[in-house]
Amino acid sequence: MFKKLSRQGKLCKLFLLSAIVLLLGLTGFGEEEIGRARLELCKKYKAYCSLITLQSDLVQVELKLSPAQAISVRQLRRNFDIDVKQIAEEYGQLTAEQQSEDRISDRISDAATKTYQPKIDKILSSEQAVRLDEIYWQLSGVDAFREAEVLKALEVSEIQRKQIGKIIHNLDHPPSDESLEGRIRNKIGLQVDYDKRDKTALKNVLKQLTNEQRTLMEIQWGEPIDQKVVFEQRYPWRIEYQYNGWGEDGKRGLCKGSMQ
Repeated sequence: MFKKLSRQGKLCKLFLLSAIVLLLGLTGFGEEEIGRARLELCKKYKAYCSLITLQSDLVQVELKLSPAQAISVRQLRRNFDIDVKQIAEEYGQLTAEQQSEDRISDRISDAATKTYQPKIDKILSSEQAVRLDEIYWQLSGVDAFREAEVLKALEVSEIQRKQIGKIIHNLDHPPSDESLEGRIRNKIGLQVDYDKRDKTALKNVLKQLTNEQRTLMEIQWGEPIDQKVVFEQRYPWRIEYQYNGWGEDGKRGLCKGSMQ
């Protein structure tokens, strides 16, 4: 989905509610309009990301979880870890061809969506669910603009699309160590500040949007949360798995992976 989340968990298809076209022309948004202007998150990534994010103490405070709710989301995660282990064991029994056609990460995210998202929905109130979605959008940052459906929902022009694509391309292809910038950076021992780089990219993308388009994105984000703290608290709770996989030499060996 996110760069800081190993970038493997990119957001998938999102779509805008039909009423948004009318709302874009408004200068002010009431509570009802804001509700209709929210983008729907892809369930494929939403479920397992929620299982991780809900373990953050800051997020639990932000959502105002009751003690009973906090216990429930912790237990959900423990149960999910057991299921992930079972999924990995079953996946390890597949042939090389079967594994090449069916990624283990897809199996894990599917299990989270089908089995655990309904349970999360029962635990959280509608207000808490909305706030969790807002936090999800904030953590996604500039990666949200990688998805064609997000750009379509924002009704970006072809010129905007090209500019945004260029910004993201530059983010994915930073100056190499052999470039002038890279040599200078290495010579003075300067480390790449990935957090700053991502925030700069997001700011540059937002500059390409109209006021109405930025307002729509601000609705998705809601009130700012300390993303750095959330990321730090999420990390120990990342989904880890290991399984018997196949190498290029045709031999089976232990493989490890994670979803963050």
